[in-house]
Amino acid sequence: MEFEDSQEKRFLVMVPHTDTRVVLRKYCDELTGSGLKGVYNFPLASPIAEISRELNAVELKSIAQKLRGLLNGGKFCANEIAFTEFPEGGSLFGHRLDLEIPAKVFSGVENTIKTYFSPLIIGEFLLRRLSSDTENNKNHFDHFMEEFLKKIPAPQITFRAAAAANMRWKPFRANPAANGEISFKWEIGKLSWLPR
Repeated sequence: MEFEDSQEKRFLVMVPHTDTRVVLRKYCDELTGSGLKGVYNFPLASPIAEISRELNAVELKSIAQKLRGLLNGGKFCANEIAFTEFPEGGSLFGHRLDLEIPAKVFSGVENTIKTYFSPLIIGEFLLRRLSSDTENNKNHFDHFMEEFLKKIPAPQITFRAAAAANMRWKPFRANPAANGEISFKWEIGKLSWLPR
């Protein structure tokens, strides 16, 4: 039985190019192959903000142009693993982007922004939320780091090609009798590529 429609959330995300996602997917496969459990897959995109409505093509193009401008011709870098809290799911785990996005990037769409994500992370997994206690979740993450990341070091990631997009996200119960287990479905909209 699916959750009510009110549970669907919308996000502004940045999506790395396919070449980068291939490297990240290989790393995720290595982690799960080593026995990693208790996590959900995530669509290898970086949530920037939760939004109240989907952004249109003109708005996405404007944000993409401003994101490119932040780099001054350089590349996005993601050289360490981190986590951030994620609605309805727990802690989002992945490569942390070496990037801070100023408010001017969202000029014209400020009223659509509900919350910003910090730090910016290319989502690779969701860790199950053990409780509403942030410290307890942090301890869970620390254990995760110790158990797996020392065995399988995270690759350093740099890339230029990326796109801004809308993402729809919804939790649901595939089997209500399965101890309250929650799954997620998502859809990433049309990509607005950052200009070269």
